Amino acid sequence: MLSTRTLASPTLRQLWTRPSRQATSTRSFVTIIQQGHEAWRLTFGRNPVKLVPGLRIAIPLCHSVQHVDMRESSISIPNLPGYTSDNVPVLCSGSLLFRIVDGYKSCFEVNDVHLNIRNTGMSAVRSVLGSFTYDQVISDRNELNKRLHIVIGNSISNWGVECSRFEIQTFQPANREVERQLEVQMEAERQRRKQLLDTQAQINVAEGHSSG
Repeated sequence: MLSTRTLASPTLRQLWTRPSRQATSTRSFVTIIQQGHEAWRLTFGRNPVKLVPGLRIAIPLCHSVQHVDMRESSISIPNLPGYTSDNVPVLCSGSLLFRIVDGYKSCFEVNDVHLNIRNTGMSAVRSVLGSFTYDQVISDRNELNKRLHIVIGNSISNWGVECSRFEIQTFQPANREVERQLEVQMEAERQRRKQLLDTQAQINVAEGHSSG
């Protein structure tokens, strides 16, 4: 029999009382569904039942509960290497905003919906980027965002997920050497356009003199 002094020891007292706390936590027959979420309760891994926000019954060992965040969320797409249609190597990053609109499909039609949304977004960025030239992306980034929105939205709709929008955050050449070559190319293009304008101006002057 343990003495009162022995039970007063902090270490032994913690060991003595810990099993009862664990038993209490595992005997919880309720689960809380937060506002903005929904959940699906399975009985022995089958027969899913939708649970709305509030205090709901979930019997240990008998029930398992999968929670779904129905609010708009975002996934960051890191710097991805890719090529534009004119073979310029670039790095592109962005943010994919989405909302789960069908909790049942997001739970049971796909394994790890957030990971698959991220992978789909990364694949779409590389694919769609290859259909734009470097100058097109620089001059009209919104068009790239719109195309990504459509492509990603069509890919993830079967999982009960809606793509709200895609925002390109950074778009730049893959390295300094590529950036330098692009600068030289753009400078040459500016000089070519200037020469065309100068030539056209000289022609206009010459025609003015001849008509006079």
